Amino acid sequence: KDSFAHALPLWMFGVLLTGLLTFTSTAAHAQVSDNMSNAELYRLIAQLEQHNKFSEAGEAYRIIAERDLAEIENLDRAIKNYIEAQKLFGRAGDTVRMYQTITDLGRLYCGSEYYQEAITMFQRVESYAERQLDTLLSARMLQQIGEIYIARKQFDQASKYFDRASKLNLMIQDTLLSTINKLTITALTGQKPLFKD
Repeated sequence: KDSFAHALPLWMFGVLLTGLLTFTSTAAHAQVSDNMSNAELYRLIAQLEQHNKFSEAGEAYRIIAERDLAEIENLDRAIKNYIEAQKLFGRAGDTVRMYQTITDLGRLYCGSEYYQEAITMFQRVESYAERQLDTLLSARMLQQIGEIYIARKQFDQASKYFDRASKLNLMIQDTLLSTINKLTITALTGQKPLFKD
């Protein structure tokens, strides 16, 4: 009877500990889902980071950032969440998703008229694209930077980026985009009329 009385609390403690460990382990392996609330995602992020699941935690931050974009007053929070996602994808070694997130962040900066920050993001992606020999991505980033310079009314700078993008587009045989880039350069520099009457 006495041994049973002493063993029961130890057994109950063991059951509770097993349950807690199972719950913690399951929570750390839970799938990041669009169906989860932000509070659930933030809790999951903490657990995922503790278990070095940085890519999954980055995806959770990305989902939260996209939700923040739906509300104008949450733009600063969206930027912070994209930055966190980018860092976690980097820690996970998930360079593709990291640079996709940096591109998203650049577009967000551009849309918010934080042009210098946007240029910095697009230059990082363009540098990555060059290292990966991804001519298409490199051309797209150069075009993005050129568009920012148009918005800033720095047409000579814009022309330089569109010219580089046009050359890359020709390398990948995207003649339509190359022509559009050349027409944009012509319109910016005023070398000749875009269309004749």
